Amino acid sequence: MIADAKRNHMDSAKSFRFIIVKKFCEQYELLPRFAIALHNALFGNEKCPGAYLDDDDDGNKSTDGPNDPLIKRCAYVNEIVANLEGVLEKFKRKAQAVFTL
Repeated sequence: MIADAKRNHMDSAKSFRFIIVKKFCEQYELLPRFAIALHNALFGNEKCPGAYLDDDDDGNKSTDGPNDPLIKRCAYVNEIVANLEGVLEKFKRKAQAVFTL
């Protein structure tokens, strides 16, 4: 039940932003943007869009290859890690700038 709810909330960047991030405490200025950036870095890789089954010409679901989003992302792990590191570095600088004000 929880997994069904979260799947429906995290299925796209738009759902994540408007269903989950909008519930964050307003006092955390950088947290919403940080969460969105992390979500995009992890799930926004167009080379591995996640779990899906393509329809063939007859409308049947294809079962070629693994349908697990984690398995799909393994092929791009270095690229995803680099994206995540970039997000962390960017928001580290932003957080440090807040502390120096």
